Amino acid sequence: MTAQRNRALLDVLGRASRPLSGEELGSLLHVSSRTVRNYVRELNVDEELVSTSHHGYGLTAAGRTAVGTAPKERSRGYDTPQRRLGYLCRTLPQSNEPVGFHELADHLCVSESTLESDLSRVRDVLREHDVVLRRDHDRVWVDGSERSRRRVVRQMLQQAGHDMSPDWDAVAREFPTVDLPALRRAVSAAITHSEVEMNEYALSDIVIHLVVTMDRTQTGHVIPESGGPVPPRDPAVEELVRTLASTLEHDFGTVLAESEINSLYAAAAVRTIGRPSVDDGSLVGSAMLQLVTESMEWVAGHYLLGPPDRSTLLKLAVHVDNVVARARSGVALSHPLGSAFRNSHPLVHEMALSFAERLEQALGIEVSASEVDYLSLHMGMLYMTFLNQRDLPTITLVVPRYHGLETALTEQLTEALGGKAVLERTISAMDTTDLEITSDLVVTCTPLEGLSLPIVMISPLWSHGDVDRILMAAHSERERLTRQRLMTSLRTLIDASLFLHVTSVDTKQEALAMMCARLQEHGYVDEDFLDDCMDRERRSPTSFGGAFAIPHSMRMDAKATGISVLISDQGIPWGPSSVRVVLLFALSETGRRTFRDGLDEIIRLLGEPGTVEALSETTSADGFLSVLNQQVEHKVAGLA
Repeated sequence: MTAQRNRALLDVLGRASRPLSGEELGSLLHVSSRTVRNYVRELNVDEELVSTSHHGYGLTAAGRTAVGTAPKERSRGYDTPQRRLGYLCRTLPQSNEPVGFHELADHLCVSESTLESDLSRVRDVLREHDVVLRRDHDRVWVDGSERSRRRVVRQMLQQAGHDMSPDWDAVAREFPTVDLPALRRAVSAAITHSEVEMNEYALSDIVIHLVVTMDRTQTGHVIPESGGPVPPRDPAVEELVRTLASTLEHDFGTVLAESEINSLYAAAAVRTIGRPSVDDGSLVGSAMLQLVTESMEWVAGHYLLGPPDRSTLLKLAVHVDNVVARARSGVALSHPLGSAFRNSHPLVHEMALSFAERLEQALGIEVSASEVDYLSLHMGMLYMTFLNQRDLPTITLVVPRYHGLETALTEQLTEALGGKAVLERTISAMDTTDLEITSDLVVTCTPLEGLSLPIVMISPLWSHGDVDRILMAAHSERERLTRQRLMTSLRTLIDASLFLHVTSVDTKQEALAMMCARLQEHGYVDEDFLDDCMDRERRSPTSFGGAFAIPHSMRMDAKATGISVLISDQGIPWGPSSVRVVLLFALSETGRRTFRDGLDEIIRLLGEPGTVEALSETTSADGFLSVLNQQVEHKVAGLA
């Protein structure tokens, strides 16, 4: 940890064109000016590497020798607009003081005009998270609630696209006061010894959550304490969270307030499941049960989902036994669910295609399209609950302290939510104007002043009307959070160099060849990518709604994750459709989360009336994103 933070300090000074004050260094390193002084003392123990004067801190000759070639190596980390966007969106919300504009340009090794352009894109991304970018001459900073700041930082760190994927070396550089390897080992050990399951990607999410929490807590930014009873908890998840909190205190010197523990619980609860029970599989042969189990475990890992439930796997194995028998006898189901089901649940359809491919490879059969449709039903039964837990809004309940009313309303609201939102905490109505409420939504039975958050007024005596209003507000807020995440992903993955607008394209293969060539030219994919995309099209057309298509490879083995956009003035024949807008996903290993969380929402957004028509008129990536953002804002406004 000491080596990491010292390197970070030397790195910043090595790029500065002038001495930097303690406040400026602290802002860039996300620590106090006092902590900067401590770092400098540690660096200068054996040899003076950092000089101190009334002008600020700078490198001595020995310090510049110690930095060596680090500036050239570091600059390669910000050599594209996407990488700089990720860095700025991660670091600015963490800064406790304004950052110097010129110093920021020096640090990123870009011109001031380039940084101006970067900040314009940053402003759009931050706005989607209710964080505002401010600038006053040479000073840049952000305004936003503690929850909003943390959310944008976590999302940018967790973003599973190229340039934005969890890069643990980059995380270590940006959080030099956190011993990241030790933290990852501690979290992994706690989960291993708990009564819950969590896949590797979910584990990374929890580590990132804790890194941001520790950093903000150490600099005095703590989510306010809860003032009342907490919602009912899953004992296994509760035990895991308490173990993690105890580990942070004893091993890392960070004490979590109860409100921080509640926030950690909310993060862990939607990423864990109970350990699966063992079933003897007597209804199906052991070889078939093993094949189905291994295939579903592969699909779950491929799409970053939790381990499948054993009892449901047994039902799936029985179904697959019949699928195999029908395939080998040349008989198929005669009543497929059709394109309407595929269009409504594109992600589970992709999972079914991946599962069917595993069966074909293992058993030497061909799984028909109608069979894939019914396999999609099983995929949905296995994982729709898990998938529906994304973007759950958080709620603060505000009630007066009166003869157990807090406890009664907390229990009633938790039951009414039914997993559609997370009741984060219950607080007293007293002094709420002096308390920063960091939830997405406030439910209260007493009038509140001075809050900009959505507020739902209810009666102290619970009624059906209260339930309806709360659920409607929670649904609207969830839609807003979902669209917010979607736009952040699209802004980071749609590369201007991959945007194409043509007059016409004769065939689907010609369109894909054109887009794949552009992706290959810019280092996203290799020469086999076109064949992989055509193989996916052979299994099932990727056109939706007769107006747009979202082709991709099933392999998720691109060199980097990105989205190529093609707009055609004339329709392109695509399966049973004719499309004018094509979004081709190049998915790397780290792009799985983007695909999992974004596919359904992109299709919903493009399928809304007028969207494709408006997109068809755009001539640039910026124009394309602007139209999508307008559609998102229109949708969210309609739900308000």
